Amino acid sequence: RAMGFTRHTAGTLVTEPDPAEGWHEELLHSDNSYLQGYWQTERYFRAVAGEVREAFRFRLPLPQEEKTMAQQIQAGQSVSVHIRRGDYLKKRRREDYDVCTANYYRRAVSYIQQHVESSVFYVFSDEPAWGAQQGIFPQGTIFVTGHTGQNAYLDMQLMSLCRHHIIANSSFSWWGAWLGQTDG
Repeated sequence: RAMGFTRHTAGTLVTEPDPAEGWHEELLHSDNSYLQGYWQTERYFRAVAGEVREAFRFRLPLPQEEKTMAQQIQAGQSVSVHIRRGDYLKKRRREDYDVCTANYYRRAVSYIQQHVESSVFYVFSDEPAWGAQQGIFPQGTIFVTGHTGQNAYLDMQLMSLCRHHIIANSSFSWWGAWLGQTDG
């Protein structure tokens, strides 16, 4: 609507209820519908999760530098950490989204360190300098940079290869973690 497009076909607009209220199974039975919302729970598509994974499988081969990093990620107890700040800090977005704090990440890193031996953190962020300056991450943390614009999908692809995940309140984070096929 913001771009001036209108709906030209019949159907029902189904708006996701407040996610804090949980999921609503009856919405799975809506035919000929347009969905509006984030729908960030696999409960809505758990029965076809394999098909969703296949539909969203990364098909392009990784460039050599990322291929090397992918091998490192898959060889150990890798932990993706997604820090999203950028547009969330703009006034119009701050009203809708909280920004995950340094304390949130500090607690999550501590939890992983207590439960995952030999963990290696891979930080993906639109503001890697902020993450590096907070004193959150242990020595040996790898800050993944350089994937913006049309190459941003490389962050999600590398995130999906990690065994464990610390996500931001971001659908990019959620999908990067969910598309991972590990048991971590």
